[in-house]
Amino acid sequence: IFTFTLPQPQELNKRTGGIAGAGPYTVYKDFARVGTLVQMFIKNLGYHALYWPIGWGPGGCFTTFDGQGEQGRTG
Repeated sequence: IFTFTLPQPQELNKRTGGIAGAGPYTVYKDFARVGTLVQMFIKNLGYHALYWPIGWGPGGCFTTFDGQGEQGRTG
């Protein structure tokens, strides 16, 4: 069972290297477009385990723990 916590946008930006636009609302909007949060999480687990749904950033990018963004794969 996976549980997700949504920190405040300013706190999230600190964790993700200060990437603008990364926040709970961006997460919800992007996941609503491509599928459910669980489906997206499972789909990207095979791509890279360090990609975290909470790190979803602007422009359809995932943000890794070290703050480096990479283009997310869909479909």
